[in-house]
Amino acid sequence: MLSKVIKEMVEEKFGQAVRYPKDCEALAARISDACKQQISASTIKRLYGFVKGIEQPRLYTLDVISNYLGHSSWENLLMSLNKQNRPSRATIEHLLPAQLKKGSVLEIGYEPNRMITIRYEGKNCFNIIHSTEKKLLQNDVITIQSADLHYPLLVSEIKRGEKNIGQCTLGSISGVTFIKKIQTAKTKK
Repeated sequence: MLSKVIKEMVEEKFGQAVRYPKDCEALAARISDACKQQISASTIKRLYGFVKGIEQPRLYTLDVISNYLGHSSWENLLMSLNKQNRPSRATIEHLLPAQLKKGSVLEIGYEPNRMITIRYEGKNCFNIIHSTEKKLLQNDVITIQSADLHYPLLVSEIKRGEKNIGQCTLGSISGVTFIKKIQTAKTKK
């Protein structure tokens, strides 16, 4: 399924909410017309969660959605989401590492059924305590600038031991589904 943020962007361009399966047929036709690329109503139904299907859509499908939203590719759309100033609405939880105490432990979830448990080490760095994500292993150290509910999570650096293994985006389709602080660092007396 698409993240809440991407759905909102699509619906804003479409001019109406997608609340029923029949809305997906009209949206598919509009996207196909606007982009001159074919996308089926059943694909839109899967992306909106009306029909169970493949959890990870094809890149072609994501690129068509991106084109509809005025971006050249899915990667460019994700990059624009990470760069834009997000509105500060009560419904979007926003996490800035600088506001955490060293030792704070968080859980961040995203689809399909993935979760990482991380401990804040300072300077936007987190140690992976537990991960259901294949890209990230226990004891990896990751750098995160911010995390927002319903937005993809950009991990700008992954260190495994002394080796920098690059960056990755988690929840690139669904966005972050939850952010929980499960332990606050204890202050020394």
